[in-house]
Amino acid sequence: MFTKNYVLLFSLLLGVCFLPAAYAKSPGQIQNSEKSIVLDVQNMSCAMCKFTIKKALSSVEGTKQVIVNYEDKTAEVIFNPHKTNSDALIKAITNAGYPAAIQPAKTKNGVILCLAAVLAEHVLLHWHVPNAVHLARVSV
Repeated sequence: MFTKNYVLLFSLLLGVCFLPAAYAKSPGQIQNSEKSIVLDVQNMSCAMCKFTIKKALSSVEGTKQVIVNYEDKTAEVIFNPHKTNSDALIKAITNAGYPAAIQPAKTKNGVILCLAAVLAEHVLLHWHVPNAVHLARVSV
């Protein structure tokens, strides 16, 4: 009975962790319709700079949305990849006096896998499985 409860709990938690992946758009759907990038922006010296940056990025054909964050010194741009590309966006913002570079993408999947590994390690340790820590970490 005790073991069945842990197996059920473990299965439910894993199902919840991977549920968002089941409803996510496929990469093909996202690529065809729109693309999103985050730019690290230099030379932002005041809160008013964000309006100049937003205007410069919005003027590029194919840009759908621009969100400029003064505190983080970033600009998130959603655009149509069939009409423009990241190089054109960087050129536009650089010409406005704010050199930029693409910020490396941050993924949530790594966090989900890490949580699943911690949960698996916890369950295996409570079942007193030999080399449980090794098995849980290798499975990730």
